[in-house]
Amino acid sequence: MSQRELSARRRKQKRRVVFGIVVAILIACIYAVVQCTLGAIDKPEQPATPSSTPTVILYPTFTPAPTPMPTVTLIPTIAPSIVAGDQGVNVRSGPGTSHNLIGYLEYGATAVATGYYNGWWQIQFEGNLCWVYGELVTAYNVDGIPQIEPTRVP
Repeated sequence: MSQRELSARRRKQKRRVVFGIVVAILIACIYAVVQCTLGAIDKPEQPATPSSTPTVILYPTFTPAPTPMPTVTLIPTIAPSIVAGDQGVNVRSGPGTSHNLIGYLEYGATAVATGYYNGWWQIQFEGNLCWVYGELVTAYNVDGIPQIEPTRVP
């Protein structure tokens, strides 16, 4: 072989080696890109870890105590009352049958009782203080009702 041919052969070999190296580098780069891409898909992103933990300074703040709501206890109060019996009852101006007849309470009708005297209940009837005979009514919640002396006796 001539010098020229040897020189051409060496150049060809060098080109092949350089070409092989370039191809190897390209394959390595493609492989690296594929691995990075697949790794990013398979693994969730990890948050960046701070190099140092920030210090949080807490300052006291004024928080008023809640104002307690007052508790209201409702106690039902039932006014002293009478309920007219089976026959109903006459309503009179005073405690006794000699007093004027003012009206009449039907069976089951109620009235507020305000006092008591000698078997008769003083009641509120049509805005006036009147009287009904105790044997013809049923009294409720009358403990503590005052004994009343009638002002006029017939």
